[in-house]
Amino acid sequence: MNLANQMMEIDGIRRTLPLEGRTLDMVYYPANREKGTASEKKAPLLIGFYGGGFLFGGCAMNDYMWQAIREQLGVNVASIGYRKSPDHMWRDVLDDGYDAAVYLKEHAEEFGFDPDHISVFGCSAGASLATRTALYAKQKGNLFFEDQILMYPFVDMVTDPLQKGEGSLSGPIMYVFNEFHCRADEVALPLVSPVCASEEELCGMPNTVIVLAENDCLRAEGQKYGEMLAAAGVPVHMTCMEGMPHGFFESGFGVRGEELEFLGEAVRSGMKDGTIAQKSQESMEFINTHLSSEQFFSRTNLSYVEKSVKELRTGGGHSHELIDSNEE
Repeated sequence: MNLANQMMEIDGIRRTLPLEGRTLDMVYYPANREKGTASEKKAPLLIGFYGGGFLFGGCAMNDYMWQAIREQLGVNVASIGYRKSPDHMWRDVLDDGYDAAVYLKEHAEEFGFDPDHISVFGCSAGASLATRTALYAKQKGNLFFEDQILMYPFVDMVTDPLQKGEGSLSGPIMYVFNEFHCRADEVALPLVSPVCASEEELCGMPNTVIVLAENDCLRAEGQKYGEMLAAAGVPVHMTCMEGMPHGFFESGFGVRGEELEFLGEAVRSGMKDGTIAQKSQESMEFINTHLSSEQFFSRTNLSYVEKSVKELRTGGGHSHELIDSNEE
């Protein structure tokens, strides 16, 4: 996987982050500016963490997804190459997420983004790292994230994977993810399993957008976490994409040839009939609607959205919004 990540053809710019005692790979996608505009306002930054159970994946994977996020949300995107299992456990991973975010904020001028508008994003384990990074920043008194966007987050290492129910991700691999990532006596730490955080610990977390997949054993924990955040007074917007398997969003905007071997059968099937693309676009629109900053809305590339919608093939079912804590 590491070799594939290094050799992957990408649209973004490969960079290296010089952090204390180590360096991290990063792929940076500068926000596109429409030709002829005279605006000097810098676009926000979205810090992205890839999925893969903290064992697989890399910052150069899902290139089409990162491009779509950049275009449709109108942001700069930094895909972070955090350290993974089995060589590194949860503390190293969390340090990478937080330290990378701090470094980027301190070097906003170099990268050309607005340091007052930074958000975190992740899929699956990456969503776990995104929200844990925000929780850690809050603990340190340095929470500067405007939004956290969590796609089918992996936020509960306490519950036995066999008790999480059926879904496209269920099976022995979940035990492998857990055991490589943390010790048994650490699973209930809030910085390992955010569903174990107290209301006080969650209070003040950033505006939260959660997208769940119906055919996913992580759906229940993602919904529970969203409800916990809402109960703590955090603005939460959560929806579930009907019929979708775990990992659908990463493939919804296209995949490169090297990535095909990592796709599950449910994702492959949904790509063939067009439902993955449709639900991924719906998810993107849901995210865009519920971000906190007007900066995002003003920079959305409408021509890109129209092109994406035209390319979608009809799929079945409707998705439903589970919670909107801003509703009166």
